[in-house]
Amino acid sequence: MGLVAQFGSVFLFPAVVGANSPARPLYSLETNCSVNQEAARCKVEAFDGQGTTVYRTTVNNTRITYRLIDTPAVRGAQLWDPGKKTWIPLDRLSLNFETNQICINGESLCTTNPNYFSSLRESYPDLRTDLIISRFRPSDGRLSAICYSQEACDAGF
Repeated sequence: MGLVAQFGSVFLFPAVVGANSPARPLYSLETNCSVNQEAARCKVEAFDGQGTTVYRTTVNNTRITYRLIDTPAVRGAQLWDPGKKTWIPLDRLSLNFETNQICINGESLCTTNPNYFSSLRESYPDLRTDLIISRFRPSDGRLSAICYSQEACDAGF
């Protein structure tokens, strides 16, 4: 359970759960995180909600919530803006298989989740990649492009 709800459906997730009213809990994890490249301990909670997986990360007294949308009509990612009380488009999401880290918007928030990456490797034994980066449209957070290797991502992605 982590960021990739279904490997075959492009590493994303669905959209009707509010930041303060998540649906069915999937897991809770105490782990290492970094916020703007500053290391910290954090708690990650994942919730399933009708085509959306919501991730709530708490670092010190700060909560960062984002959701991954994976429905037949929409694949995308959004970040909860607590000031505006609305979802805003996520720029990108990356899965780094070498470090077992999931990062949003570059390295603004990275969480380490080795159990999740182990489950991906077990579920998809033919998976041969070190990095997957998904980019999203700035207008609505819908998926716009994906690269599946460091070389591809470095080549102007």
